Amino acid sequence: MLSTTFPSKSIEKQSKKQSSYSKKTANNHWVRNLFMIGTILFVLLVLLSGKELIYSWLALFGVAGFGLSIILAIVFAITRSFTERRGGLGFLLVFSVLSIITSIALTPKSLEAANPLAQAGKVNSGPAIPVKKQNFDIGDKVSVGKLTYIVKDVFQQKKIDGPFDTLTTDEVFLVMTIHVSNNDKQPRYVDKSMFKLHDSQGRSFGPDTKADSYINNETAFFLKSINPGISTEAKIVFELPHNAKQLKLEVTSGFGLKGKESQLITIGSL
Repeated sequence: MLSTTFPSKSIEKQSKKQSSYSKKTANNHWVRNLFMIGTILFVLLVLLSGKELIYSWLALFGVAGFGLSIILAIVFAITRSFTERRGGLGFLLVFSVLSIITSIALTPKSLEAANPLAQAGKVNSGPAIPVKKQNFDIGDKVSVGKLTYIVKDVFQQKKIDGPFDTLTTDEVFLVMTIHVSNNDKQPRYVDKSMFKLHDSQGRSFGPDTKADSYINNETAFFLKSINPGISTEAKIVFELPHNAKQLKLEVTSGFGLKGKESQLITIGSL
């Protein structure tokens, strides 16, 4: 029986409202996920490159987010879903603009060179002065930026024994023991990617990752953090052809963006 006092409500309309609410909530989840991913990536980049570049990363994420907002707005307009997603899109746009403004406003003068947005419109005073290359040999102290390197010894091997098996090569494993000191006032990362070998033919060789895990235990140069005034030591392995001659080891001033300076250490020929 139908009651005129308490008229029935359309279940279909109520279901549509709930469905619309659920859809709107789901559509905004992408903003939250994007924000979380961006935040995690931002923190990782700051940890790896140092806090002095935090303003540059803020500018980078702001510009990236602003560009992404424009692209998504166009896509949503084409797919006729702009109305459902405008809340999340607006949040992303505001966050991006605030990142850019914060980067420009808070960058001190000493850090303006590291911030591309703060340098916009400024005239470069002249070309950068290159670091003078010196001649270094095995056993010399080689200072590059805030790090000091010493190649303590170099030897050749045809095989490297690991904890469970043996790694062999038809060419040559060149193994170096390298000592690194941190002369900075803050912790610095050391990674095997900071080392490269060059030969007389203009070829460049990177460290052998697998061999590195065989020859080192917990001492390997893998994003290893060194506190100020502290030194560390590990072995680096290069797999080289027999005809590699006049080898020089390139060492840099740091990991990632800190590695702008470098020096060469003469290793010799196989």
